[in-house]
Amino acid sequence: MSNEDFELTSEDPGNGARNATDSDLNIKIREVTKSGNLHIPVDEIWPYWQVLKSDNLFTRLFIEAALADKITNETIVNHFEEIKRYLDKWRERESTGISFSQSHGGYSIAELFKKLNEAYDQLRGKTSREEYHREYLQQKKNQALRSLEPIIKAVMADKVLTYEEKTMVYQE
Repeated sequence: MSNEDFELTSEDPGNGARNATDSDLNIKIREVTKSGNLHIPVDEIWPYWQVLKSDNLFTRLFIEAALADKITNETIVNHFEEIKRYLDKWRERESTGISFSQSHGGYSIAELFKKLNEAYDQLRGKTSREEYHREYLQQKKNQALRSLEPIIKAVMADKVLTYEEKTMVYQE
């Protein structure tokens, strides 16, 4: 049986449509980014399709943002083309009556294509990729600082620290 003859039905709960955990996803993205070779099987539901819903543009292209210095334009294009091929294959299946949205959490192919294209447009050039990565790192830093705020306030409320120590903690 060739891949062209294979039909994936969305009604079968055992069709490979397992949801990847965040840990599985992060490990797989890191591995694929290091190898530089994303390959999505066309004859089953890709368990990592949820990356297309991510706010992080690197994640949408199945790339680890922390490894941004190793990412080339070729990597961006290859990952884009592989994910696009997956969505195109599903578009073909929809023409035969197999529902993408039933198999993929209610999301439409058009909606996910839009998110994929947005990530590709933003990251395909080295300059724009570096700019986005700087913004991404700044957002992560701001989130970390916001999460520290309650701890800092608790430390400052504790009367064990000297005034200079409290000032230093507050400034940080």
